[in-house]
Amino acid sequence: MNISNERKCILVQDWLGPEGQKIYDSLDWAEGEDVNDYELMWTKLEGAVSPECNEIVASKKFKERVQKPGETITAFITDLMLLVKDCNYVDEDRQVRDQFVYGVSDEEFKKKLLEKGNTLTRIEATSIGKSHESTKQEVLECSTKQPVKESIHAMFKDKDK
Repeated sequence: MNISNERKCILVQDWLGPEGQKIYDSLDWAEGEDVNDYELMWTKLEGAVSPECNEIVASKKFKERVQKPGETITAFITDLMLLVKDCNYVDEDRQVRDQFVYGVSDEEFKKKLLEKGNTLTRIEATSIGKSHESTKQEVLECSTKQPVKESIHAMFKDKDK
């Protein structure tokens, strides 16, 4: 379905509700700016409701972020992706990739990522991380469960009593 920018703007205004409409009405539109430009409208709305962020503090939080004990790769990378937005880095993907590598808690996995060198991308690092995490979980499950043969033998042994 193809919706015009004007229609999108109208739908957003309907969705805003009374409080949001007050914010919309307070937006500054320069002469020549199209009030039906959906992207521009969103940018102006975000600017009106987003608190001013200190890039230095945001960068510090981002660079100090490491994987917490028991935290999944997905949760860690997602948090990094959210934190990097406030830093206004030119190359966010590279920054996230680097912090991901610095911050992962599994040293074996970190070594695997570092071996990739400069060719490693954020997406590839995440993919390798998810694979490594699931393999590690599968190995753990295999080592803690009784083999099928032994568990079947135990079932029949209990029935003989």
